[in-house]
Amino acid sequence: LGALEEAVTSGPPPSGSNGGNPTSRPTPPPTNPPPSPTPPPSSSSNGGIAMATVQMHARAGDCWLVYYGDVYDMTQYAPTHPASSILITTHCGTDATAAYATVHSKGLLAIVNSYKLGALEEAVTSGPPPSGSNGGNPTSRPTPPPTNPP
Repeated sequence: LGALEEAVTSGPPPSGSNGGNPTSRPTPPPTNPPPSPTPPPSSSSNGGIAMATVQMHARAGDCWLVYYGDVYDMTQYAPTHPASSILITTHCGTDATAAYATVHSKGLLAIVNSYKLGALEEAVTSGPPPSGSNGGNPTSRPTPPPTNPP
């Protein structure tokens, strides 16, 4: 009876203990979940990726670029670029089509096709400007027709 009284009066077993039960094991402490991968790009109602979203990924460790109207996550590819990663990371968060086109053909993008996230929103919604328009540039004005002097 003395052992029973001692067990009853001694209180609950210490935290992490199995209370003397050889078949139960202490509960391991919770672990933090692994970091989640890059969230999917936010898109507009037309399914394109907004340029503002691309601009949020403007560093070597999180590098999105636009080439020919498509958005690419070049974070993992940049360090493997044959010439230098800096040729890619210099343009993170921007439309790098012009820089790319000076040294590569458009067909070479097939190499990085697996890094393509989707179409740029502006590329999805816009086409060539209407004839006679200023292309949406608020600072340029169409040239007025010439006037004949009296």
